[in-house]
Formats: sequence, structure tokens, C-alpha cells
Amino acid sequence: MLLSAHGIAFRYPSSEWLYRDLSFECASGTMTALAGPSGSGKSTLLDLIGLTYAPTAGTITFTDDAGQVAVAHGQSAPPGSRWARVSWILQSNIVLSGRSVLDNVAVAQLTEGTTTRQAYARARRSLQRVGLAERAKSRVNELSGGEVQRVTVARCLTSSAELILADEPTGQLDASNTELVASALRELATDGRIVIVATHDERVMGQCDATLRLR
Repeated sequence: MLLSAHGIAFRYPSSEWLYRDLSFECASGTMTALAGPSGSGKSTLLDLIGLTYAPTAGTITFTDDAGQVAVAHGQSAPPGSRWARVSWILQSNIVLSGRSVLDNVAVAQLTEGTTTRQAYARARRSLQRVGLAERAKSRVNELSGGEVQRVTVARCLTSSAELILADEPTGQLDASNTELVASALRELATDGRIVIVATHDERVMGQCDATLRLR
């Protein structure tokens, strides 16, 4: 899959332009960092890529391996299609409040039709990958902010989504856990996904194939 942005411009009503004539491409198997100071539009650009917002001008397209445009901005991905599957890593993104950590990671697989046994086995492996194996049975409302972020990353590791959008995924993590999450994101890209990360962290940028700096 190839994500292409051409001539993107965006501004909120009654505000200055966040960007004008912004163009870039991201291919499957790559990890790209969005860098820049607060207010430069990193989170907004993730929303544009994730088809949450429409750009004021320009186009964003997703093209499959056969060269066919699957989704152009302003259109909706067909329900259940591979193009509809975008996985988000936000600073607070718990799906099942009050349920266990394991349930919150397994839900990504269960919604895709995986058997319960397989879903929970994969969820346990993903929790091990982000250093949360010992918290599998804990309720998510017992977790710290940094642990919640790692739960979200673990859920992405089990998902079949081809596009992973992460907004400051290491913002509340110490150095060792930042390394775990950065490596997990790199693993998602190596597995053939497109991974795009809004970050200030040079350690995360160091795992990326390219950095798009917003001013």
C-alpha cells in the first residue's frame, strides 16, 4: 500500500494556516515521524491521514499494490474492507473501561473474527512484548498513564490494520519503556504496515525511516 499526500493545506475556521502545499508519501513497511513544536499541526495531520478531517485543499490517497486507488480523501472506505482498518495509538485510548488489560488487547482480534483462544494467546504475547505481561489480569482503571499507552501499543501489535497512527506514544514513558514502544512500532513497520508517529522523542525518530518536520 502507498499513502500519498499532494498539495495538502489546512486551517481551522478563523485561524492561520497550519500548512500549505504539503506533499509526502509513505509506503508499506516504513515508519515515519511527524516532528515539530506544539501547535505545528502534528495531531491534526494524523487526523487528516486517518480520514477524520478533510483537508482545506489537496488530496490524500491510498493505493494498493496493483496500482488501484482504494480510498481518496472525502470518500469512506467500504465497510469491512482492508482500507477501513486504521489502528490508532493515543495517549488515552482504552476500549473496555473497567475490564482487564488482557481483554483490552484481545478485543482487536475478536472484532476481526479471530477465535477467542487465538485472540487471547496473541494478546498475551503482545503484552510480553511491551513489558506488561504481569499486568494482564489487572483492571485498566488501575493502570498508570504510561501503562495505558503500552496497552494501546500491544493492541496494535495484534491488529491486522495496515495503517498505524500514533500520537505521542511515548509521552508518559521512561527511557526503558520508550525503547520498548519504539521497538514495537518498528516491528509493526517491518511486518509490512505503514506506521506514522507524531513525536518529540529523538529515540523514536531514530527508529524511523524518515522524519517530516512541521514548522
